[in-house]
Order: sequence, then structure tokens, then C-alpha cells
Amino acid sequence: MQLSGATRDYVHAVNNPYEAKLCGIPTFPALPTYKARVFARGTAQTGTTGVGFVAASPGQCFANDTTSVYYTDSTFAGTAFAFTGTGINNAAVNSPYPASEIVTTAVTARVVGAGLRVRYGGTELNRGGFKICLVDPQHTTLGGRDAASLGAEPQTRRYPVNRTWTNLMYRPVNTAEISFQAGGALTSAYMGALLVAPAGVELLYEWEFFAIVEFQGATAVGQSHTNVDPTGYAAASSVINQTNSISTLPAHQSANQMLQATHRYIADGISGVHTLVNTGKQIKNTASQAMSIFEDVMDLSAPLLALI
Repeated sequence: MQLSGATRDYVHAVNNPYEAKLCGIPTFPALPTYKARVFARGTAQTGTTGVGFVAASPGQCFANDTTSVYYTDSTFAGTAFAFTGTGINNAAVNSPYPASEIVTTAVTARVVGAGLRVRYGGTELNRGGFKICLVDPQHTTLGGRDAASLGAEPQTRRYPVNRTWTNLMYRPVNTAEISFQAGGALTSAYMGALLVAPAGVELLYEWEFFAIVEFQGATAVGQSHTNVDPTGYAAASSVINQTNSISTLPAHQSANQMLQATHRYIADGISGVHTLVNTGKQIKNTASQAMSIFEDVMDLSAPLLALI
């Protein structure tokens, strides 16, 4: 059983938006769309309390003048995620559209895949502490959550400070997120890393946020066909949403593992696929049996036919 190219591209885009081939979501309707990779990158620091953070809002990455990422600098005096106040900075992605054009009468958009990755960028002498990562399973804002509240959530992952990228990946959790939206419809910053430093030490982190976005509408330029594969998309979605959205594996390796898991999912049986395959096998076997019987009859009839 082979996955279609559309499904393979989608699996890679969801798990490796940093490098994967640009593609659309392979679900109905099959609309032409403009596909773009947008990104923002920068550095974050822990603040005066030894705490800092980076958080992203994938639903805000459609426009180049709305906040997609929040991050702290050394003047941050809090201990929890917050999105306004001293020491809290914001960044927008390099989308080709401003927010004023992401409206239902012009251009609408949806996220195909998105990821926030964070790694330590300071000196080896200062390296210490830990980071607490979460992608909220209902895509509810991280605002107000501190180390204690994050530690009580089963989806949280805690990592020591190192120079390996930690990837926090977007997973659609409702139909609105796979539908085309105007700007401002999905605004929660629900994926992020809380950065905790040792006492008396200020830590520096590098962060990158990437997304593959589909733009659709009357004024969207450069639109191309989007292939549709309902069966493959259903299998990929089931596998994607059963896996943890946080990983320290290289993104391309995660994508390959997800692709293998999707193949296994279909091999184990998805509605309609095994039925079709088994029916094909039955038809083939029946045809072979019929041909064998016909050949036997012809062999037995040969002497009689010779007398006619």
C-alpha cells in the first residue's frame, strides 16, 4: 500500500515546516492556493527572577504585522507566561500580506504545518537550569502558567539546558484550524517553553518559528493546484494527533518516523482500504480459478474435438 504524494508531502510539512516541500492540506475541497513558508527568529533571555519564556501563536502567522511570537529579555520580572508588560517582546513573521488584507473579501488562510524550536545559545560556563515545554492540547492560551502549574499537566515535557533544538509542533485540533480563516480568528499563544535559570545566572536562548501557510482568495497571487487524498489524509491525521507534539529529534527524522507510522496505520486497516484490496485479491483469485477450470475442460475435450 502506497501513500499518495499529497499525503506524504503533508506529513513532512506538519513535522518539518522548517525544510519540507511547500504543499496544501489534502482534504476537500480541492482549491487552488498560494503556498508559502513564513518565519521569524530571534533570541530570548531569562529575567530578573531567573525565568523567561518563548511562546508562539500559529493562528497569527498569516500577516506580517501581527504578533506570532512572544519572548522575554533580561528585564522581565515575572515567573509565568504573559503577553504584555516590561521585558516582553513580540515578533511577526515575514508573510507577504498585512492583516488588512487577510479578510473574507480578499485573502483567507490556514496553517498546514508550524513549529517553534528553542535551544541554548549562551556560554558553556553559564549553561544550567531547565526548560518546561507545552503545546496545550486544546490550543488554549499559556497565559498565567508558571513552572508549578505546567508541572501538573501530563503533556508537559521538561528538558535540561543544551544546544539541541527542542521542537514544539503544531497539530490541528478542530475543524476551524483546517478551514480558511480571516485574520484574528485564532489568536491564542498555546505553544511555548518556560526557561528557568540557576540562581544568579542569566541565560540566552535562540528560537525559530516557521510555518507553511495556504492563502486562498480573489487577490491571492501565485495559486497552484492542491491535490486531495481523503483516505491518506484521514490516516495521517489519526497518526499525527496520537503523537506527542514535543520532540528533541531532528525535525526531518520525526517526519520520516511519522511517515512510517502512517504506512503502518493503513496496513493495519483503515475503512475502505482493506476492503478494496481484499476485493481485488478475491477477483484475481476467482479469475485464476476460472482460467484453470477452463484449461482443464479444454484438455479433457481435446480427444472429442479431434473426432469431429
